Amino acid sequence: MNDHILKQAAVRIKIHCSGKIESFGSGVIVKNKTGNYFVITAYHCIFGKKGNKFKDIETSNIIIEYKYHNEEIFSLLRVINIEYSCDNKDIAVLSIESPHQEMICIYGKLDTLRLGSLNWFRGYPKYLQEKQEADNYECTGQSSDKEKFTIKSDKIKDLSEIKKIEATASGLSGSGIFIEKNNKPYLIGILTDLRDENGLFGQLVCKKIDDIASKFNLECSDINDPSPETLLAWNRNIDKKAIDNKINELRQSNSQQFDDLYRKCIALYGELQANEKVDLFLQKYFTSESNISSNPSLSNIYTDTFADFNDEILLGYQNRNVSNEEAQIIFIEIKRRFEELFIDNAKYPLTPPIKIGASIMATTEVLLNCNLNFIPK
Repeated sequence: MNDHILKQAAVRIKIHCSGKIESFGSGVIVKNKTGNYFVITAYHCIFGKKGNKFKDIETSNIIIEYKYHNEEIFSLLRVINIEYSCDNKDIAVLSIESPHQEMICIYGKLDTLRLGSLNWFRGYPKYLQEKQEADNYECTGQSSDKEKFTIKSDKIKDLSEIKKIEATASGLSGSGIFIEKNNKPYLIGILTDLRDENGLFGQLVCKKIDDIASKFNLECSDINDPSPETLLAWNRNIDKKAIDNKINELRQSNSQQFDDLYRKCIALYGELQANEKVDLFLQKYFTSESNISSNPSLSNIYTDTFADFNDEILLGYQNRNVSNEEAQIIFIEIKRRFEELFIDNAKYPLTPPIKIGASIMATTEVLLNCNLNFIPK
């Protein structure tokens, strides 16, 4: 993921009370739909941990520092108010003055974080305190439920044999966790604990902030993958009339693509079935195209997969002299090959409707563009 959004959104938080700095933490800048700016962080970064709570914390005790590049000097962002704080959820929200540059950070509503999914955050660890620097962390998804999710970073290890953990990774709490979907970064939660419920260090616990996004009117997108039920609904709701119109337009346009498809259907099924098979191919093709193009994530996976698939077809399947039976065997073979590539590129389980629809679309496309070319014996 491009680290621009990480650098743009990360802040360092310091708590000054009793004449000294009591706490260091991180936070993430967000902007709501009406142009107001906030910093979301962990509750304990502002009010202290259980057993070591700070007394009478007000905005004057909170110092928020920001810089885009590590080599720059920190600028201060004035805290206007403590807008929200919840010890149980370990989340706090501070309203701040408008930064000098535009901040664009969209919250992504994600019900389930997939195992192994890539995530990123930027924070200010204690081991870089003297250098006044932040660091970026790449993580993988481990587990999730309605309230929280767990991620793991190989960069954060238990260094207790060399130094105490407090002198290494502390300061990262409050960092905003990002995921990339459809080539866009989305904020999906806040880092609140460097250990999971079993005390395992490096299993980072993060809280979802759906309620915060709603309460503070943040820009929000649903980035969940479609369920099988949703995909089935897409199939049922496709405008059949519109698809029939597309097929008729292709027939009446004297298109070379249509002629090529018709000729290959003769090679596959014989002249008697060619017309019927052309209509069936196109019906399934336009239906699958509509389903896949309506989901940007699937569309990107399909585009990448088809490029590799198309190259393989060009190398191995052009201008074959075949009987109807041989052509059908080859056609089944390449459908299976596309499914293999599609599954590999997706890197997560695909439902049967997705795999079947994508393979139909891809195999019809290579018939239409004439890269798969049969010559009847």
